[in-house]
Amino acid sequence: MMLGRLSSLLIEHRNRVFRACDYLFRACVARPPREDGPVLVLRPDGIGDFVIWCDTARCLRDLYAPRKIILAASQVFTNLAESTGYFDQVIPVDTFSLRRRFFYRMKILGRLGQLRPAIILHPVVHRDQFHDTSEAVVRAIPALQVIGWARERRGLRRQVQDDALYTQLVQRTYAGKAVNVHNWTFLQALGAHNGASLLPLLPKLNVTGEATLLPDQPYFVLFPAASSARKCWPAQAFAEIGRRLHDETGWSGWVAGSRNDAVLCDDVCRMAGGCVQSCAGKLSLSQFAELIRRARFLLSNDTGAVHIGGAFQTPTVCILGGGRYGEFLPYKLPDDSDAPNPSCVIHPMPCFGCNWRCLFNDSKERQPVPCIARVDVELVWETVKAKLAVNQELK
Repeated sequence: MMLGRLSSLLIEHRNRVFRACDYLFRACVARPPREDGPVLVLRPDGIGDFVIWCDTARCLRDLYAPRKIILAASQVFTNLAESTGYFDQVIPVDTFSLRRRFFYRMKILGRLGQLRPAIILHPVVHRDQFHDTSEAVVRAIPALQVIGWARERRGLRRQVQDDALYTQLVQRTYAGKAVNVHNWTFLQALGAHNGASLLPLLPKLNVTGEATLLPDQPYFVLFPAASSARKCWPAQAFAEIGRRLHDETGWSGWVAGSRNDAVLCDDVCRMAGGCVQSCAGKLSLSQFAELIRRARFLLSNDTGAVHIGGAFQTPTVCILGGGRYGEFLPYKLPDDSDAPNPSCVIHPMPCFGCNWRCLFNDSKERQPVPCIARVDVELVWETVKAKLAVNQELK
């Protein structure tokens, strides 16, 4: 208890010191912005967040032409961002080090400061979650225009101080929480006449020289991992769906994930009886996205893979929990939209919207929360069959 309290105090003290250094950098080191400087876009979040937002970047090129569009983003998806061709430059940022390591922070701020951007865009909806990462760039780097979201609540002095650095704070005109709608709203606030798609879209990626590693025969993809073990549908359940898919279609199956997911993916392969094989840790992110684009079908937990499947219109089924239900998935659809992709399978519970503070599962327990664990295999299989029937993929 005492150690936890002490750790929190030390982290708060570090954050205050780093904030002061950000402002000191602005006053003493940063050069003034150039009138013809680039547009610097800040995306410190995750793969799925980027994919949902990505079609907005296509519109930024038209909106701000002939300025260069430079993306400073979490290094976990910069390979994918480069492959889209939407950015003149992509600068990878280790957000963990930016948050905790002073000299790395100064190095990144120095590199971004050399750009002397005319415009800084911070399109992340929940800015407060990134007060020690992308907000540091806003504090340290001056620009002629700095545009971001207005806060949902503002009370702390540091929040008021940071907000004063923005030349435009975009107000929430949409009362819901669907991120795909917020992205569209932000683009409209910038003055875009040809808006982005309300649903995620990715272009055909530039993976020349990499795509030869991908299979040629028809296949499906299973993605059994997630950002937390608590969001992972059981491996045995994935294996069962994999067996049925293989028997029903004759397709080969690939179980995908990062290097850290290799053991989980191997477990799924073993439980499936050898009808699927693992490619965990063997593909770059852009290769993985291309794997999904070419696939006949994708089954995944609630993670970035689902949004990639949706963005490429690959028939996709997602095992969705209730932690942040309605924020990222299911997508808020246009009124004239056809059936949603991805299709989400849920186990409804009255506690949906808990922000993953589960009432029934200890946060330290490496087991799926009940709203994930209780998703029925038969219900998933019926959803898979319906999805494939729509695309006329069944035998």
